[in-house]
Order: sequence, then C-alpha cells, then structure tokens
Amino acid sequence: MDEHKYTFTIIIPHYGIPSRLVRLLQSIPRRVDLQIIVVDDCSPQEGIDFLNYIRKNFEYVEYYTTPYNGGGGLARNIGLSKAIGKYVIFADADDFFLPSLNEILDKYKESYADMVIFNALSLDDVSYKLSNRSTHLNKYIDLFKLDSEKGLLNLRYLFGEPWCRIIKREIITSNNIRFRECRVHNDTYFSYTISFYCKDIIIEDTVAYIITNRVNSVSKTSDWSKQELAVDVFAEKNRFLEEKNIRIFDSLIFNPFIKCIKQSNWNELKKLKGIIKKYDYSMNTIFFKFLKLKIQSLLKLKK
Repeated sequence: MDEHKYTFTIIIPHYGIPSRLVRLLQSIPRRVDLQIIVVDDCSPQEGIDFLNYIRKNFEYVEYYTTPYNGGGGLARNIGLSKAIGKYVIFADADDFFLPSLNEILDKYKESYADMVIFNALSLDDVSYKLSNRSTHLNKYIDLFKLDSEKGLLNLRYLFGEPWCRIIKREIITSNNIRFRECRVHNDTYFSYTISFYCKDIIIEDTVAYIITNRVNSVSKTSDWSKQELAVDVFAEKNRFLEEKNIRIFDSLIFNPFIKCIKQSNWNELKKLKGIIKKYDYSMNTIFFKFLKLKIQSLLKLKK
C-alpha cells in the first residue's frame, strides 16, 4: 500500500449503531488525501446486515472487523495498523463532523505540528439540544487563550479523549503507542501518552466536531467492575505524570472512592485500596490530593 497516498486517516470504531455511522460518514468531506477506516467490533447480526448496505453506499471507505468483541480500544488499534495517512484523526461512530473540518484539513495539511487540537460542541443525540460532553474541552481551550502555558498543560493531560485531534502518525508508531483493550477508559492511556511525546501542539479554536450525548453509550454504563478499572487506569496515569515531573493530577480517580463512601460500600472500598497500592498510593495520599484540589478550587472562586 502506498505510504504517501494519504495525508489524513480517520479511524472509526463501530458497534451496533449503523444508522449513526451513516450520519458520521455523510459528515466527512470527500477528499483524495483522506483515508477513512471503519472497524466493526463484532456487531449483532442486524447491525452487520446494515453494514453491508453501508459498504455499497460508501465504497471509498475501508472496512475491517475485530476478531472478537474487544471494545473500542481493540477496534482503534486495528485501525492504526491499517492507517497510512501522515496524520491520524479519531471519531466515535455516534458523533459527527461539521463542514469546518474541511477547512481545518486544508489549513494543517502541510503543518509542522505533531498534533492539532480543535474545538467541539456537544448535542443530545435525539433532540440536538446543547449538552455538556464538550464542556471540559471548551474550558481548556478558553483557558489556553488566557494562559497558554496552563491551558496547554490541561489540554495535554486532562483532555482524555482521542477525538478532536490531528496526530502525526509517525509519533504513534515510533513510540509504539496503542489503546488499552479494556471496556472503559480504553482511550485514557493513549491520550496522555501521545500528548507527552508530541512536542509541537497547535490549538485551533474552530468547532469542527459534534459529540453526541447518547443514553445507551458505553461511557454511560456503570458497575463496580468498571469503577475498579477506572481507579486502575487513573492511578497508573497519575503515577506516570509524577514520574515524568508533570505537575498535574487527574481528579477522576476520586469518583469511585466518593461513590463507595456515599453508599457505605466498605468491601468495595477495600478493593479500591488494593488497586492503588500497586502504584504506591495509599488512602491518605488520595485523601490529601482530594483535599488539596478542593482548597485550590475554593480559592479560585474567591478571586
């Protein structure tokens, strides 16, 4: 396959929402320099039947299938193995792009940047009313405009999703960066690791991506096994940041602990303590980190 055929590759993991996938594919501009890859994560049969219909109507899209239902991380990794564009962009099958994406691709197709981060909005999947799933990204980009150093630090290490990024593929491959193949937060490791290795990052304020708020999405499901996984993921992340002397702490690790205490679930709390111990954290450490961030937040409100 010609390694110089495409400037950009868009990778889309898909499972069981073919009508949403059609919406996304229709939103992507037709360009000769753009490779589009869809990786289906073993959708149910009715979804596969619809996918066959999609293949006929979007013949320019490349389609692959995971060997087993392994989640978005596995699907994205397969997509990466098939990508040949100079830059990689990720999109979720239930989201979609705005026409401004075409302008952004034109603007940065010959860029020196290792990564470009562009802006997004969030809408309800059915009503298309404004939602809150893009709030953190919007906030970090607004902060960047006021304080570029602090804003960039937040965008590097607290913006934990892979979308709204144009990433130089060479940096992904040369550092062997891949997605975790787990059910939730499979994109967290990839996002902070690629941000660490990307030295030249451009922040683009243009909104080009719509994040939908969908009731049955994987990110909305919750059980204790996923809470345990979240603690493991964010403990690993915070340990990485400390070892690299990056002065930031991801507070998402606190949420499962707070949930345990609110529900008086002491057995589960004991399990969470065991998980953080692997990363040389104790409950005292977590408590004082939480307290410190709360105090900092209160001081900001007083200013």
